[in-house]
Amino acid sequence: MIKSPVESLETTDLFFGPFLKVDRAYQHIAELETIFGVFLATNQNLLAGEPHHDVGKETVLGQGFPIHTAAVLGDAIHNLRAALDHAYCILIEQNSQVVDDGTYFPFLKDGKGLKGTIYGGKKPKPVPNSKIIRCIVEDIQPYTGGKLSLYDLHLLDRTDKHRVLIPTALTMTVGVLEITTAAGKVITWEGGTFVADHGKPHTSGFFSAPGGTIKDKGDTQTSFDISFGEGQPCQGEAVIPKLHDLGLSVIAALKLLETRM
Repeated sequence: MIKSPVESLETTDLFFGPFLKVDRAYQHIAELETIFGVFLATNQNLLAGEPHHDVGKETVLGQGFPIHTAAVLGDAIHNLRAALDHAYCILIEQNSQVVDDGTYFPFLKDGKGLKGTIYGGKKPKPVPNSKIIRCIVEDIQPYTGGKLSLYDLHLLDRTDKHRVLIPTALTMTVGVLEITTAAGKVITWEGGTFVADHGKPHTSGFFSAPGGTIKDKGDTQTSFDISFGEGQPCQGEAVIPKLHDLGLSVIAALKLLETRM
């Protein structure tokens, strides 16, 4: 299980709050891992052949997520994003300025005009000191293709505010299966991939006639993964590794900001 990489927290640390947000995000990620583990085990079990006395068996995959799964994912993303906002507000106060309702860590689709976005153009915003601004622009680069790849976090958080992120795009890769019919005929199926997108179950098309079985021969490993669904940010990327990478990027950004204070 992925554990929080946040080092021991001291309440006297200036960035105690931001790192606490990251630590909380990892608690949500751990909860997601547990949910996904149960889900994947359930779907793996569906591949096991069972004898039937009356009718054949149709294997239906992509079922079993608890109703609150998407909310847990959204909480993990929001806590990571909030860690950056919290740190940014602290840095503004350290620069003897007052945080207002429009204060947040800056993100931009590309790097052009990032400094202008920070300063606010014609309507000036409260800002951190010049060293912090240089760190954000040159070292953190919170835009598409930036050094820490944090722009994906912004897209995921923004999407979650407007619609539910549903991590139910199950990608299942099957190895070599041995299908035995009720008459004893053995069929070898060489593998393939199924996708149950946005929680819609996928029927594998495997049938075992009465008394027949389906089993993984073990020649190759049957693997499952859960990725962000079609039309969502990070489409096709595995959810847990992506969240972990974003968490490490947020920690790296916080540490960079700490060194510039």
